[in-house]
Amino acid sequence: MEDFIPGVDNLPIREVIDFKSNSYGELFCDFLSNINCCVLNGRNSMKNDLTYISTRGSSVVDYCVVPYENLNCFKKFEVIRASELANESVSIGSVEPRFIPDHSILCWEMESYMCGNIEKENINVKNQNVQKRVIYDVKNIPNSWFEDENVINSINSCIRDIEKSNGDQDDVDNIYCEFVNIMHNEMNSKLNTKTKLLNSCNNKRRRFKKPWWSNDLTSKWNETCSAENQYLRCTNNSNKSALRTLYLNKRKDFDKLVQQSKRCYWHQCQEDLLYMNNNDSKQFWRKIGNIGIGNERQSAIPNEVVLSDGSVTNNLDSVLHKWKDCFYNLLNQSNNSDPKLVKDDLNLENIIVSDLLDNEITFDEVHNIVMSSKNNKSPGVDLIQSELCKNFLVICTLTKLFNLCFKSGKIPNTWNKGIINPIPKCSTSDPRDPLSYRGITLAPCAYKLYCSVLNNRLTEWLDEREVINDEQNGFIKGRSTIDHVSTLTSIIETRKKCKLSTFVSFVDFKKAYDTIDRSLLFNKLTDLGISTKFMCALQAIYSNIECCVRVNGNTTDWFSVNTGLKQGCVLSTVMFNIFINNLIDDIKALNIGIDIDGEKMILFCCLKIQKICRN
Repeated sequence: MEDFIPGVDNLPIREVIDFKSNSYGELFCDFLSNINCCVLNGRNSMKNDLTYISTRGSSVVDYCVVPYENLNCFKKFEVIRASELANESVSIGSVEPRFIPDHSILCWEMESYMCGNIEKENINVKNQNVQKRVIYDVKNIPNSWFEDENVINSINSCIRDIEKSNGDQDDVDNIYCEFVNIMHNEMNSKLNTKTKLLNSCNNKRRRFKKPWWSNDLTSKWNETCSAENQYLRCTNNSNKSALRTLYLNKRKDFDKLVQQSKRCYWHQCQEDLLYMNNNDSKQFWRKIGNIGIGNERQSAIPNEVVLSDGSVTNNLDSVLHKWKDCFYNLLNQSNNSDPKLVKDDLNLENIIVSDLLDNEITFDEVHNIVMSSKNNKSPGVDLIQSELCKNFLVICTLTKLFNLCFKSGKIPNTWNKGIINPIPKCSTSDPRDPLSYRGITLAPCAYKLYCSVLNNRLTEWLDEREVINDEQNGFIKGRSTIDHVSTLTSIIETRKKCKLSTFVSFVDFKKAYDTIDRSLLFNKLTDLGISTKFMCALQAIYSNIECCVRVNGNTTDWFSVNTGLKQGCVLSTVMFNIFINNLIDDIKALNIGIDIDGEKMILFCCLKIQKICRN
């Protein structure tokens, strides 16, 4: 029996010394996997042993249960038998055996992700500048959005500037800056805003409350606390009895309201789930993901890191420097590709033209992409979200701007700036390690829309020529990994009926997007016959990229990024499929079956695949 889901939860296997189980053990393991907790016994152990020893038998019946995400905090788990403890504490024979407990003592060491010098930490927090971020209410865009005469004149002036532009880099930058200023002026005058304190730790109003909490509960709680203080501070015995009764009544009313609020909240959740299950499957699963104990336990990124010498620091500058160094090294790796495969300069003398790829970007293309873009997405450095672009005048301006970028082969420098937002990969990894997070790049909205236009054209071009191998199902319209699972299941079931063994090899690419060699990628695109104009547009997207990492509201310094694809960019999935497409053909060309009994054959095959992957 496992206390986690194999293949889903990444936990170390537990050292089992008691192999007997019953129905209660199965229920206990199911309970642990449901609440994302596991047994510490047999993990991170210094001395694992039976926890119950008596004349009637011995077994493991005492457990230490910890959350998945905190497993690495518990070290040196040890089981100490009561008899051993008695022999060490007093002389042998001085304690009667019947007074020695049958149950053992469980011991462990627990590490905290908080530095020991709390006063120093508080000083650092107080001395740092509290950063603020203005959040615009894009859910309530007024009907007068881009309807005023002044803003119409401004946007028409911007369109005229685009039409007169010669397409050099300064022109493109100035025009986009003009467009952003128009958007910001309209946002500041038409939208409601709220200011969020990103790194303040003393603001009680920012403390997270339970989802069922309400203003009525806050009022009742304040009344209860006030009545309690009056009761405790009263020195007059005649009044103290009445104040105690008043306090108990207030507390009873508060507890009653809490239970009512909980019931109403969970009833509303059930109603919402039933409605979403029938009408909106995406929102249904999103709601499921926000319910449960595991979701409530999710914590912020620790404001501390482990330095190269093993010491732990919570100094803000040191923390941000560590995050910057880790992601800089990850996204600027040395080129280990075969020099024979890398062309120094792409041959642009032979101009390749494609009607599908090179046609002028139309209003309908941009309109369809803008209107189908998802709402409630985090903005990039320009603070513009997709909801604000769903306007006729804005779409007209974006169409003109996209054509200017596409024809000139240049994009605004602002589009090359991305904010890396760390997302935890695994609940059991050290949260102080920056590389245990997946970096999602937050890019400007206009950049994402422009990439969507290019992605649609590139995808259609690849489909027409059937470039992508049939074995690839990831990120392909009309397909999914479920197709692979179905195929694999069918093969296994068929072979099981024939009493044949089936061996499956699962290959995981470490840091797949982050380590892509762009020179090799562009070479592959050239070999496929991508048009020259479209190639220039793709190269512009991956030139002069700069990123910073945002950690709990604080951002690192900007740094250049020379390798990899952008996590979160719509083009990255197609580009990655193109990059690994030859791998399938090369593996087929090996024509080598894996001999399970021959270790050398397995090693030879793996080395061949590794060589192909590197190339």
